[in-house]
Amino acid sequence: MCDHSYDNFSIGYAVALFSGIKDIPLVGLTNCSLRKIGEGEAQPDLAFYIGENAEIIPPDTTIVDLDVYSPPDLVIEIAKTSFSDDIGSKRMLHEKLNFT
Repeated sequence: MCDHSYDNFSIGYAVALFSGIKDIPLVGLTNCSLRKIGEGEAQPDLAFYIGENAEIIPPDTTIVDLDVYSPPDLVIEIAKTSFSDDIGSKRMLHEKLNFT
């Protein structure tokens, strides 16, 4: 079943297209690990650094250390079968990690 993949691509493409049309600097991360020591680690479906933050994460970074870098400006979870997790435990973790 690829519904999640299609939705992930479509939403990511829409965000990138919008930022391109509006000339807003943007860097997108797909299924990237974002970690803050003592708080936890998350792998949101999509994460975006926008505007002046667009270039803060080096391209070769495999895990974004939130003790070094700011959290993404926008985090998106694609909910299909994981809706209850997305609005429950994942949402709580995202709040702890200061995701918007």
